[in-house]
Amino acid sequence: MRKFWAKMTPPAPTSTIFDMKASMNCIFASRCLYYTGECAGRQLDCWCSYGTLGADVRIRNEESEILVVHRPNPQQLPNVALPFYPRSVGHFKIRGGEREFVPAGEKPFVQLFWTVRGEGRSRIAGETVPVRPGDVFYHLPFEPHDHEAGPEGWEYRWIAFDGPLAGEYMRGYGFSPHCTPSGSCPHDLFIRFGLLMQEMTPFCWREMVSVIGAILARVGGDGDGSRESELTARIIRLCRENFSDPDLNVNAIADELGLSRSTVRRVFKAKMELTPSEYLANLRLQHALSLLQQTRLPLAEVARRSGIPEVSYFCRFIRRCIGESPERFRRGTRFRP
Repeated sequence: MRKFWAKMTPPAPTSTIFDMKASMNCIFASRCLYYTGECAGRQLDCWCSYGTLGADVRIRNEESEILVVHRPNPQQLPNVALPFYPRSVGHFKIRGGEREFVPAGEKPFVQLFWTVRGEGRSRIAGETVPVRPGDVFYHLPFEPHDHEAGPEGWEYRWIAFDGPLAGEYMRGYGFSPHCTPSGSCPHDLFIRFGLLMQEMTPFCWREMVSVIGAILARVGGDGDGSRESELTARIIRLCRENFSDPDLNVNAIADELGLSRSTVRRVFKAKMELTPSEYLANLRLQHALSLLQQTRLPLAEVARRSGIPEVSYFCRFIRRCIGESPERFRRGTRFRP
């Protein structure tokens, strides 16, 4: 793999704007990448290596460091059938006050950002949004990018994917168009994505899609250490361990935790987007359908093991949830995996 070095010394600008499109021109030639132009008006050491295993771009100066790994030709989709296409991944450490601006219509891909350290600001949907450690935000295809590092600098990781279904896939998660507090950045997933991008076998392309899904699964956090997150985890544990007890309900959970019913309901719904009663009912339904499908237990025993002691109510519960009686469900699905 060949490496090319270039010293870039443009005149100092009146403001530090890092315009990725205007400031860095990328030319593909003979399995190499050349970068020319200015970056925030400062002299940089820029090296880029490109071979059969993808492109790795690093830019360093005294205070900023940029690492990008992307497809050999970002404008060309790989010849693999996928729901969307992994494009690139990056790790930026930007000095205070530095700004990136790309106008609307220039970036035809989804890009998701996860702040590691420091603070920044992003212009999203016409609003200037503060971004802090653990915050995640994203841009859909062709949206403008306008980011600025806070005075102490800004470190973040990002990932990008494209293709005809990329925007709809991202919208399908229903994340806020602004920032979503998500806790610690999953560095291992971003690093794995970069390593897979440099191999680019058909398996690696498919695996990169799964890594993107794993990153998105962690947006919103799996527990941020707050009192609310800890309380939600305790409620989940109580429900999972005791759903077969017919006396378990929101009042019993509140009594066990020494809290009011309204507090338990409010905190759980804010974190889980459903009430404790709905979560408990889902657990009981899941267990009941599994027993109906995989065993020959009488309905009364299935109901009892699922935390619903009355068979008549159990039958109404199943019909309300799935639209058919327990007997009919069992006849149609018995012993199928």
